[in-house]
Amino acid sequence: MIRLSHDDLSPVTRTPAVPNGGDSVDEQRTIEMPDRAHARIRRPRKPRRGRYGLGLLLTTAIVCATMCTTADSARAAKPEVASTSRSAREDAVKLIPHDKLSEDGRKKVAAVMSQVSIFRRLPTQVIACDPNLYLFLIEHPDLVVNMWEVMDVSDMRLEKTGPDQFRANDGVGTAGHVEYLYRSADMHIMYAEGAYNGPLFMQPVHGRCLLVLKTGYVRETDDKYYITCRLDAFIQLQNVGVELVAKTFQPLVGKTADHNFRETAAFMAMVSRSAEREPRALQHLASMLNKVDDEDREQFCELAQSLSDAAAERGSVSVNTAVAPSGQRKTVMRPATSGR
Repeated sequence: MIRLSHDDLSPVTRTPAVPNGGDSVDEQRTIEMPDRAHARIRRPRKPRRGRYGLGLLLTTAIVCATMCTTADSARAAKPEVASTSRSAREDAVKLIPHDKLSEDGRKKVAAVMSQVSIFRRLPTQVIACDPNLYLFLIEHPDLVVNMWEVMDVSDMRLEKTGPDQFRANDGVGTAGHVEYLYRSADMHIMYAEGAYNGPLFMQPVHGRCLLVLKTGYVRETDDKYYITCRLDAFIQLQNVGVELVAKTFQPLVGKTADHNFRETAAFMAMVSRSAEREPRALQHLASMLNKVDDEDREQFCELAQSLSDAAAERGSVSVNTAVAPSGQRKTVMRPATSGR
């Protein structure tokens, strides 16, 4: 797994702006974990699925491949809103590091790019999250989906079939294969192919999708990390008419994908915050995961514990000296790990 050190992230004095619209990533929605009366962990909203599948950050590949996710191209290409503009698409294409892909990866990229039915740049998300935990969750989507299953917030199933490869099924007709073509600290490229076979159409709808996830990191002077993530989707639908794409898929699925992308990013922020504040609750949740490798579960618990230890250490040394109005000096204790 890719790991970042503190030296990889330079401290800055500014605070990134949180995207407009949607829920705050710090909004508290909690549930009681089984057998833990005092272990509380925020529960994400149930993804908007309906008949059209999930637009998840980590598993949206298979859904985007079959359930078009586009927005009105007339909307302004602002970071906090989705965009299907030509300039956004051209920028997304330029970001793909073809020279760093395998031969098979380049062929899959070319196959999707040869006939893109839909391009969509999902709204940029900014979250407070530990970088190493973020990368772990990005690269272990089966663990995230299993967490949602245990928390009863999703019917999605994601099974690891090999290194960087997964089999996905959303439970309502969409199934297929997802794989990583490229991974680095600031970029992940995912490829998916699959089909939707449900009541919406008389015959299965097949498709392929290429996702480019771009990530930026900021470390504040108080050692708090902010992560900016942006997802570009190139979707190819097979045997689907242009008119059907324009009139059926575009208006119905765009907002659903945006909502689920935002909720998934917020879930990552919650996991990071819980690792610092409620590590025992998070470790208990990890112990209930039954569809992930033991090694991955143990590594997740180790990461959570390391975040808790680091937060406790920061809190113990956060003693600042202030000047009282009378001119006398006094010692003020100020927690350094507040996520609010």
